[in-house]
Amino acid sequence: MFSIVNAVLFKDLPYEDQDSLISVNLSNPERGWDQVPLSMEEFNDLAEAQTSFSMLSALQSGTFNVSGNDLTPERFTGSWMTGPGLHLIGAKPKMGRWWEASDNAPDAAPVVVISEKLWQNRYGSALDIIGRTIRANGEIATIIGVTDGEFDYPDENDLWMPRRYTRTDEDRETRYLQVDARLKPGVPLSVAQQELEVIFSRWQQTYPQDYEGLEIRVAWMWDNFVGDDVKQMLGIMTGAVTMVLLIAGTNVANLLLVRGGVRSKEMAIRTALGGSRWRTLRLMLMESLVLAAGGAILGLPLAQGLLKAFDRAISGTDDGPPAWLQWEMDGLVLLYVLSAVLFTCVVAGLMPAIRMMRSNLTSFLNDASRGSTGASSGKLTRALVIAEVAFSCVLLVMSGLMIRSVVEAANVPLGYNPTGIMTSRVGLPEAQYGEDQQMIDFFRNLRQNIARRPEVTAVGLSSRLPTWDGDDPVVLENSPFSGGSRQPEAEKVLSRPDGWM
Repeated sequence: MFSIVNAVLFKDLPYEDQDSLISVNLSNPERGWDQVPLSMEEFNDLAEAQTSFSMLSALQSGTFNVSGNDLTPERFTGSWMTGPGLHLIGAKPKMGRWWEASDNAPDAAPVVVISEKLWQNRYGSALDIIGRTIRANGEIATIIGVTDGEFDYPDENDLWMPRRYTRTDEDRETRYLQVDARLKPGVPLSVAQQELEVIFSRWQQTYPQDYEGLEIRVAWMWDNFVGDDVKQMLGIMTGAVTMVLLIAGTNVANLLLVRGGVRSKEMAIRTALGGSRWRTLRLMLMESLVLAAGGAILGLPLAQGLLKAFDRAISGTDDGPPAWLQWEMDGLVLLYVLSAVLFTCVVAGLMPAIRMMRSNLTSFLNDASRGSTGASSGKLTRALVIAEVAFSCVLLVMSGLMIRSVVEAANVPLGYNPTGIMTSRVGLPEAQYGEDQQMIDFFRNLRQNIARRPEVTAVGLSSRLPTWDGDDPVVLENSPFSGGSRQPEAEKVLSRPDGWM
């Protein structure tokens, strides 16, 4: 478990000087939004006004339909980036180069950087890949670079292209850009936050209707990868594992206490022959240390195997971990194991050892001569049993509540019957479908062709699936929102009336 916590929370990002990499977001505390993206107009204004960053880049994630070279067309996840692009994070390409600022010009020739995985799987690791052309979303682009295998920015991407834009690209409320920056040397995060708040206040004065309830915030880039929900989940799981460790340690302590009662005559004789009580304490602690170390040695190979199984399980999901996130037993994990061994040694061996040190030698010999292990250990044994049961009850309650939450979340009514429904997301490249009528004709033909298939009973077209986020504020006619409470919201879906419902 600690190997997972270590990989997620304690390891550095695979980027150069990650302590200066930050993200810029808008937030709406009232609605619980902490990572609202920026619009292109906001990014341009921010780039012109800020003085805290040495580099500033905006990123738009999306999908790329890749074809050409007589290969089967495929869809990949990728990003369009402005400004310095991949120079921002300081990574080095495996082959070729990153693009330069001039590649962001509206009239620049299209270029693309591809991932090592795409290079291997689609192009067979061709050594002459640099300079080849591909068709990405209907646009011919030249491959100028290949990323390293562990490179992953922002998350599970296979293509990166410079975003060629103009000043009048969109309005201020069309927000979809992830904005990342690198702090100038010597500029703390708090100074950057103060500067952005001054810039944001000017936006609020100029466009008050666009920023109602919004704030601007800067945060370390690491927070984009590890949110509060992930930290909370890992904290709960770590707490559960700690409970298991306490239960096991208490159980071993109880067994050693009973065994110590059986060995009371042996320890009394050792003391009578001149052995010091501290030497007896060291002996018993060493025995518990051997037990704890033996358990750790046996557990390490098992933990390694479980980590590999865990990696295979989550790597096959749609929301798998970044490529650079490795579950491994490094020095910090081994140090944690050593700490756990020493903790277990103290918990399991200290109480029996102290009891032996504090007991009266004569009483031990008298009890042993009568064939009894003594009744003085009974209270401590019962206390350990009570503690073990208490820890078990806490763990059982935590597990029960978590299982109940998962079951209830899985059984939440969706409002529709998903049985037999298949979905597909279609994105039309602007290079081929620049006019609205072209897109209308495409989707009309698509719907008709699918509807002709005998196994299809209904075909629907919509702007989003029912479970996607994206609620919009609602203002009822003749009933304007007066404030004082949260404005009502509703999910807006554009769909054809025939087939969708």
